[in-house]
Amino acid sequence: MKQVSYWASKHVTAARLIIILLYIPLNILGYITGSLLWDVQIELTPLFLTALQ
Repeated sequence: MKQVSYWASKHVTAARLIIILLYIPLNILGYITGSLLWDVQIELTPLFLTALQ
């Protein structure tokens, strides 16, 4: 992780571009996963979400 941070500090524009380009497919993947879970009637309770913290 330290190497990635060092690289990002030296390549600010490229790092920001990568973050922006990965943000969109990650959100699409999250939406699809949520829709599939909803279709098979699986709901994540607040207790589950609290346990992740």
